[in-house]
Amino acid sequence: MTILASVTTVATVAGSAAAQDAMTVADRFRQNNPEPVVHTAGWMLRPLVELRAGYTDNVDWVATEAKGSPELTLRGSIEATRETGLLQATLRASLETTQYASRRFDAARNTGAGATLALRPSQSLTLRTSIAYEENKTPTSANGIEIDGDWVPYASFAAFRRVPLVLGVEASIGRHRLDVEATSTYNNYDELVTQTGIAVSQDFRSGWQHGLRTRATWSAHDALEAFIEGEAKIERYVNDTADTDQYSLAVGAVFEPHPLVRAEILAGYAYQDYRIAGGTSGIIFDGDIVWYMSPLVTVTLDASREFRGNVFTTADGAFSTEPATTDRIGLSADWEPLRRLLVSAGSAWTVDETASGDRRDTFVSLSVKAQYVVSDRLHAWLEVEHQSGQSNLIGDVSRNRISLGVSTPY
Repeated sequence: MTILASVTTVATVAGSAAAQDAMTVADRFRQNNPEPVVHTAGWMLRPLVELRAGYTDNVDWVATEAKGSPELTLRGSIEATRETGLLQATLRASLETTQYASRRFDAARNTGAGATLALRPSQSLTLRTSIAYEENKTPTSANGIEIDGDWVPYASFAAFRRVPLVLGVEASIGRHRLDVEATSTYNNYDELVTQTGIAVSQDFRSGWQHGLRTRATWSAHDALEAFIEGEAKIERYVNDTADTDQYSLAVGAVFEPHPLVRAEILAGYAYQDYRIAGGTSGIIFDGDIVWYMSPLVTVTLDASREFRGNVFTTADGAFSTEPATTDRIGLSADWEPLRRLLVSAGSAWTVDETASGDRRDTFVSLSVKAQYVVSDRLHAWLEVEHQSGQSNLIGDVSRNRISLGVSTPY
């Protein structure tokens, strides 16, 4: 349950001459190799079809008796945009399914559809609203639950439906800007059965999540923005064990310590209260630093801390929730050795620990991805991933995956 709002992309620093000139390697690659757009009846259509084949050596994300499996992924999406006067409308839909040879009747899937409306009555005011529907069933690194102090994996992937609604306002006067965003999300999870045959209701994560985030920004000069941000979240579930109220207040800045370095840093204080389990509070932070190492290489360092909850149960079905803290450090790089080739490498280290210290999970991920533009209508992809975790509850888990594929806008 993230208590911080997503960090504003540092490339949006208003009025900064360096920000206008500097561009990450990945952004420039996409700009130089744009996907074709279909114009029809005033709409701009961006259809995409993607096919990938690969292999995973631990499809179930378990610590013992890991099962490998070939996989085949098919993804299709379409986005339609139209501007009429002051109004911009965007419609989108996507469908992705991954079939594993070892789980013929339990494919992963991800479907969604949504609409966004943006109204800009003046240069200094933008109103926007969006609604979407998402349905997901995907393997995760902790697909199980703690029962009487023991970790028990689920026999299938978690499946859920989600309906997010967003209302936002962006207003600016001179060097001052105000961003306000209100969200309401409905989640509904299917019941899961453990590998030992125990049916576990998912009512502790089925319900409503409401949030309100406000950020006030002052542009001190071309290379510095300072802001103050407040956020409140109220989460109510069918099983009120996981009900929580979250509040945070933070200050931060977007700045350029060097013409080739851009950073956004946020730090503050957060309080999280569970109606049954009590609460936790402390320092939170979030930020990233982008280094334009050369015209062909961009390096990004990011770090964050957030509060969430860890749910566990007994064999009799009595649920409990304990506050937990998640710390993350990530490092990534993009390299463009050829105009039509983009290579990306990433790594992340995450530590998740409960307030009592009874559970501590350390997770490391490494990845290398390559995208080659064969032609305007055909892109080739290669992805290699390694993920591993150590936990005093789950045990040591590792997963390796390789995937090859092609995508086309038609």
